Amino acid sequence: MKYRLVAMAIVAVFLWSQPASALTYNITDVSNLTSQGFSTSVFHTATSNGGKGGVVLARSIGGTASGTWDSVSGAINVWFDVERLSDNLTIDVHGTGNLSLTGVRPDGFMGIAGTIEFAFSAALDDLALVAADVQFLDYDYNIGPDPDPNGFDSVAGLIALWGADGIPTGSHGLFQTPASLGADLRIELTPVTIPAALPLFAGGLGIMGLLGWRRKRRAETV
Repeated sequence: MKYRLVAMAIVAVFLWSQPASALTYNITDVSNLTSQGFSTSVFHTATSNGGKGGVVLARSIGGTASGTWDSVSGAINVWFDVERLSDNLTIDVHGTGNLSLTGVRPDGFMGIAGTIEFAFSAALDDLALVAADVQFLDYDYNIGPDPDPNGFDSVAGLIALWGADGIPTGSHGLFQTPASLGADLRIELTPVTIPAALPLFAGGLGIMGLLGWRRKRRAETV
């Protein structure tokens, strides 16, 4: 029994040293920046140009975000604060929904598509909305800093999103207008890693425990 435990410990150390894989990511920020003429992270009216054109209503307050994203199931849960531009009021934002990976795009990044339901602690100025379902379509928009919306850069730990609460036109990743609300978001992530072989090790422990229990029970009945 003693030698078995030593062997298991050696195996555990070996497996723990193997390359890790990330399934879940912690959300660390919804960044506030302007790069290559593209402003993030903002909520805006979506009244022209397929939902892309409108007036910025609120801008993310950097350093206020938390939450998680599961890259396998797509489940996302995010909290962050925005500043309403009309009066500088801080508004709490909670988003929950699904962002699924859609495959590698021509720009080399993973595509993302899904819907997030946003709830706001106060209305976003001109819009009396306190909740909105914003869709993010599987389309390479080829605008703004890398990764292009809607895309995922696993190396940098970034999700770039652009979407609206309108009805998709079915072409060019646009929406029938006038839609109500648009969202340009840049979500920063850090991976929650586990050793890639850890599930195999856990399964092996279970099998060894079962075999030991069966041997003990057999010995007791002899």
